[in-house]
Amino acid sequence: MRSAIYYGRMGHIRHSQKPHKFYYDIAYLLLDLDEKSQLREVTGLFGWNSKAWLSYNDEDHGRGGPESFREWLEDCMVKSGLGDGCWRFSVLCLPRVFGYCFNPISIIYCYNKNKLQGMVYEVNNTFGERVHYIVPVRSQRGLLRQRCEKSLYVSPFFEVNGHYEFKISEPAKKITSVIDYYVGEKIQLRALFKGFRSEFTSGGIRKMLRASPFLSAKVITLIHYQALRLWLKGLSPVKRSDAPDGLIVMGEEKFTSLSQ
Repeated sequence: MRSAIYYGRMGHIRHSQKPHKFYYDIAYLLLDLDEKSQLREVTGLFGWNSKAWLSYNDEDHGRGGPESFREWLEDCMVKSGLGDGCWRFSVLCLPRVFGYCFNPISIIYCYNKNKLQGMVYEVNNTFGERVHYIVPVRSQRGLLRQRCEKSLYVSPFFEVNGHYEFKISEPAKKITSVIDYYVGEKIQLRALFKGFRSEFTSGGIRKMLRASPFLSAKVITLIHYQALRLWLKGLSPVKRSDAPDGLIVMGEEKFTSLSQ
């Protein structure tokens, strides 16, 4: 089974204006969208588009409706010029826990004929807005290095300008994602996650629930808590600009490192 659980540590390091950093433990699911039948049978604690203690739901992704996220991704691959074919998608995301989910970012690995050919970075803000950054993959040696122009209001203390640089590993025994936010040549913020693979089993799901029984509630609470800390340090919120529905932004591959 390609699906798995990744336990690790998330961190944010702010470099501009008021330096600020924090780290916390977190667990992500890596879900192969072609394995839903197998995953449903692992344990009654996990549901797929159904109520369960812990679940994956298509409506938490893509356009946010009842349509299949897999079909939506296939359509995106065609419309973005990556082509049709035999696509397979693995989604690194937070699940619903007790029916609630908030995913600041989901990372989608897009394989065509078992070759990684694209990445989708699905970013949500706390105002219910979403953007998809789609980046083709031309080379597969070491960390993927990709870039997209920032197109969504995320932090209340940053304007919608600059760009993101992604450094992402493929899922293996370990997984790494580093996202740097730049304005011009100056780094403003780094967000990172490093995790270790655990098998998607009944015992693994029970362990995840014991370790993080209120996972998504913890994430949204920490987002507001850290924003409060920055405000108390003297930062002023910037005016929010509304994002259009169905926002999709094409990015580019920068270069590929020879080592991980």
